Amino acid sequence: MLAAANNIAETLKAELFAHIPALDVATVRFAEPGTEGGHHHAPDPFLVSGKLASGLLEIVDTPQGERMRLRLSRHAEGLRVNVAIERADGAVESLPLSPVGGDHHYLQSLVAPAEPHEFSARLQLVAGPDSEDLPFAMAEPEGHHHEHAHA
Repeated sequence: MLAAANNIAETLKAELFAHIPALDVATVRFAEPGTEGGHHHAPDPFLVSGKLASGLLEIVDTPQGERMRLRLSRHAEGLRVNVAIERADGAVESLPLSPVGGDHHYLQSLVAPAEPHEFSARLQLVAGPDSEDLPFAMAEPEGHHHEHAHA
């Protein structure tokens, strides 16, 4: 059983490295449903595929807290990235993404996106005179909702 799981993990990692050239570390874990550590289950990542960039945008846990991270497999020269989250009250939450540790294939927000992590947003890409807005949505995983106390 464990050998089969390890084979699946190795195959999955090989596929990830083959399809995401910028990826240098991947961890594959198997866990019983409901036994994952921590309280947070991030929304599914958004697969970015535009004329200025392609990659994967996700909410990740970092030592500093949750952050929006874009891992790029292809991007235009001088790319600038912003995540514009449209909140229910009409406000727009703006999260510029900057390179992590000088690596321009890993862009990350300096602050966490506000709760709830269920929203419509636009990934705003700008490179020189070119720009594009890629709409996406983040949704809390099935069964993970922030409880509201009722009196």
